[in-house]
Amino acid sequence: MSMLEKIVMNVWNGVPRFGRVIEEKTENKWRFVKVNWVKDNEFEMDQQRVIDLRGYDKYSEWYRADKVRVIDPSKLIDKLSEL
Repeated sequence: MSMLEKIVMNVWNGVPRFGRVIEEKTENKWRFVKVNWVKDNEFEMDQQRVIDLRGYDKYSEWYRADKVRVIDPSKLIDKLSEL
């Protein structure tokens, strides 16, 4: 099943990240996705800080498919609204 155009979530340092899958590929039998993350300022600032400290970029734009979770935004909003 393709994940292309699916809305996904990933948790980084306890902070949920949300985005839409924009590309897919398979490497060594693993599926990878590239995600267009939205309002991802905390992650981007930390990523740049680590790059500046280490002097190189260790990050990849590709995420193994099992590291992101397809979500239904309507169901998530419905659950959150109950808090």
